[in-house]
Amino acid sequence: MARHVIFTADDFGRDSPTNEAIVHSHAGGALRAASLMIGQPGTDEAIRLARENPSLEVGWHAHVCDASPVARGPAPLAGSPLLTGLAIAFYGRRIRAELRAQWDLFMASGLRCAFINSHHHLHAHPIVLRFIADAIHDAPRAWVRAFDIRSFSGHLPAHARMLRFFGRQTFVALPSSVLRSTTTWGLDRTFAMNAEEIAAVLPGLGPGLHEFIFHPRQKNDRDSQALADLVSNHGISPSLP
Repeated sequence: MARHVIFTADDFGRDSPTNEAIVHSHAGGALRAASLMIGQPGTDEAIRLARENPSLEVGWHAHVCDASPVARGPAPLAGSPLLTGLAIAFYGRRIRAELRAQWDLFMASGLRCAFINSHHHLHAHPIVLRFIADAIHDAPRAWVRAFDIRSFSGHLPAHARMLRFFGRQTFVALPSSVLRSTTTWGLDRTFAMNAEEIAAVLPGLGPGLHEFIFHPRQKNDRDSQALADLVSNHGISPSLP
């Protein structure tokens, strides 16, 4: 298996400043891909920008909390990822309806779905992951963010350790034919990615697909700057093998 490194941004479509920061980080930085939120204030603009920038790979960023729902009625416990994760089992039908509505709208956009992940990484929950496993038949070349979470600091925050634990349990049920990332980086550096730390770990990565997650919000914020520094200071491109 070859080695592939991909720098991705979450929350494409969240709002105009986020969209602008993502496109800027792709044009002038190492950002290769962005995951699209459906039904948010910046979604239509993000779809237009994706069409205007075909070298930017686009994935689906499924959301069941902390975002505006697409299906009729609010999602349960909409502001709390932790409580939503605990409550999903009691709202399975509503969650599946929400995910179906989002997926149908993504497919209707005409964009190719290159990968799938979720807001606050809630596809670690088996109900959400089960829907993704079914939906991915419509996008057979797409890969899914997995939960072999790695740390730059040597210490993972509590939520990352929890995701790694539950993700490993639920991903056992994911069909082996579904492509998934080998390692996932950045959960200990949310909104604070550092180009030097990234460059330092790259030589030690073995075969597989290694994802580094960014959250650009403004063109000059820390994540956007890290993506620019990867190019200007380290000679790293979005197509790094």
